[in-house]
Amino acid sequence: MANLHLQDNGDTLTIETRREIALIQHASYCQTLSCTFPKCLRVRKLIRHKEDCMIGIDEGDCSECMEIWDLLKLHAKYCNTPDPECEVHCCRAMKAEIAKAKRQSNLNRRAEVMGFVLEAVVAASNSNVHDVHLNLSALETCINEYII
Repeated sequence: MANLHLQDNGDTLTIETRREIALIQHASYCQTLSCTFPKCLRVRKLIRHKEDCMIGIDEGDCSECMEIWDLLKLHAKYCNTPDPECEVHCCRAMKAEIAKAKRQSNLNRRAEVMGFVLEAVVAASNSNVHDVHLNLSALETCINEYII
């Protein structure tokens, strides 16, 4: 079993979170039929279920798929193992999904800031020079709050 490499992304991991990450890591590598690692057999069963399930998680209808999906996403969020080396089920796909969501969040935040810019420009065009300077100062404050 490979070592679990956790990425330090500023979050404080609870003991329970660390246990769940260790569990999905262990279950992904374990092939022991009578494993005594707590919940290993259950998680391996969930992984097999996810591969065969016809319902899936798109509609949120399958609670077993949702359970394993949450564990896999938790692992991927903190996994710092290079993609080809990490053998946790769906880790690469989960990392890609997390990165995509982060990019979308950044785009949404930028769009929000651009909305502030547009409002400031419109307000500035209807103001005198002194007001324009004040509006640009307010705009700079908004940008610093939302972008940084």
